[in-house]
Amino acid sequence: MTKYVKYVVIKDFKDLKDSDKIYTEGDIYPRPESKKPTKKRLNELLGNVNKQGRPVIKEVPLTKDEIEELEEQELEEQE
Repeated sequence: MTKYVKYVVIKDFKDLKDSDKIYTEGDIYPRPESKKPTKKRLNELLGNVNKQGRPVIKEVPLTKDEIEELEEQELEEQE
């Protein structure tokens, strides 16, 4: 089973690895037009190994509706 989560910004930051995109508290990370971040990058932002020295995003489970929508998109892509 796939783990369905999203990442929400908890501290404003400038993403130095995404064209200096400014994220503010409450934003979803990453922005839709960005590449999928690596596990290493997510761990940097979830932890304290970044320029701010503290977590700037947190992991949030998707709602049932969001999961269903993702699963529908995955099925359409397989067709």
